[in-house]
Amino acid sequence: MEFPENWVLANFLSFDLEDKDDCGYDYLIIYDGPDDSSGQIGTKMCGSTKPTEIESSGNTMHILFHTDSGTEGTGFQIQILEISKIYTVLHLVKNFI
Repeated sequence: MEFPENWVLANFLSFDLEDKDDCGYDYLIIYDGPDDSSGQIGTKMCGSTKPTEIESSGNTMHILFHTDSGTEGTGFQIQILEISKIYTVLHLVKNFI
């Protein structure tokens, strides 16, 4: 029997990094796996627009934050959740009964 893995959900509570067109100074990149050789989820993020929730496809997520010593924003807050695929499926089934 094979059990499905859990996955990771990143929920942004706040987000404010230096805003440049190419996000060249301060930025956040999220990877779908254990390190930065994994596939990138979404785009390089900067500025003050709060990103939507980001889900990994498996049970790991790598978050890379880069900053320089120049202009700065207030930073960011991320809520990291481990989501159980089994619980989600059972919860959805329960709502239909």
